[in-house]
Amino acid sequence: MSASALALLLAGCAPPAVEPAPPDEVEQIEGGYDRIGEMFSGEVVSHFDIELSDEAIAALRRSPDEYVSGALVYEGERYEPVGVRLKGQGSFLPIDQKAAFKIDFDAFEDGGRFHGVERLTFNNMRYDPSMLHERLGYAVYRAAGVPSSRASHATVAVNGALYGLYTNLESVDEDMAARWFEDLDGSMFEAWDVDFYDRYIDAYELEFGPDDRSGLQGTADALEASGAAAIEGASAHVDLDVFLVYWAVGAVIGQFDAYPYSNPGDDIHLYDDPAAGLTFLPWGVDETFSGNIRADRVNGILAARCLEAPDCAERWRQAVRDAMDTADAMDLLGLYDATAAQIAPYVEADPRRPYDADAVAREQERVRSFIAGRRATLTRELGL
Repeated sequence: MSASALALLLAGCAPPAVEPAPPDEVEQIEGGYDRIGEMFSGEVVSHFDIELSDEAIAALRRSPDEYVSGALVYEGERYEPVGVRLKGQGSFLPIDQKAAFKIDFDAFEDGGRFHGVERLTFNNMRYDPSMLHERLGYAVYRAAGVPSSRASHATVAVNGALYGLYTNLESVDEDMAARWFEDLDGSMFEAWDVDFYDRYIDAYELEFGPDDRSGLQGTADALEASGAAAIEGASAHVDLDVFLVYWAVGAVIGQFDAYPYSNPGDDIHLYDDPAAGLTFLPWGVDETFSGNIRADRVNGILAARCLEAPDCAERWRQAVRDAMDTADAMDLLGLYDATAAQIAPYVEADPRRPYDADAVAREQERVRSFIAGRRATLTRELGL
């Protein structure tokens, strides 16, 4: 983005429509290049303007989780009608504050797409004063090979009024799943406050696919045993290799507000891949790079049974070593520095962030210290 465009944006206006040159790593496609790849490349901070009528805004005040019809403007292109609703549980803020948004291009127009995707998610980073957790955390998961959303930064305006800096997060849907799984005939579940016990099986929220909970139930049944027997039985239903890497990356980035650390477990998606079984996908990565929880103190029954079985426990410790090596190989500390520098003017100009500049500086420094010292901490805790 040019200096003049940035000046306009920081003044609260969207930059003029331009046709930017694609970053080198963005795929060239027929009729142009991959706009979605550009958005998630890390090379740009995209800008979106949501347009809503007075009636739509009033409806979002009354029923924030129900879609209203609006328009989205991106790079001078206008998309309408699109569905707009607010999102968030603990992070929820109303439309008159720094609301988080879900944009659904299919909500009011069958087959509606934005450069090939059906939905966009704009997270408000309410509980992340560093404004870095999601972008960095998801990057480590993806680098380790865990099926994960892409995350970048974007600015969002509503009817021309700047709402500020957001995480632009790839929604977990069929479009996202198609990048990771060859067979999309399985079931995708979102998990909030659940675990692999009988009483929770019906509480997993189906996102797409058939409502087939046999893999969830089979895992719960297997984990009624202990140690190696439980893990052997669960392996018939769970992609244990992916789970161990998912768990190991969570330990490295301090994702302690998610399965298997939270009690009960949440902030995950599970895809029941017909080829491999239940596969863990991270979600809710906004409270990472923090906490004093030991990496081997878990609440989730699958992880607990793994730690009871010496072979499984050693496989997890090796996965932690590998995840630390992944963080080093991708130069996570360097990525932190580059990303913090990139977003600095947008953070300063954010008119609605629910924390002051001192809180941002403190949290960013704490995140940097956490990353720099994580290998030493895990090596000490786990005897690596």
